[in-house]
Amino acid sequence: VLALYLFGKPYERGVFCDDYSIRYPLKDSTIPNYLLYIYSIGLPSNQEF
Repeated sequence: VLALYLFGKPYERGVFCDDYSIRYPLKDSTIPNYLLYIYSIGLPSNQEF
């Protein structure tokens, strides 16, 4: 870990104005957070019985 810290160089990527993946605004979440909480807690506990 120390060798990576001392001698490693992080990968850097440029940003281009004609990059179509960053031209559009961020979409809102399609699944509400409360449903994610219900499924992440309720579904695993339901499968144990």
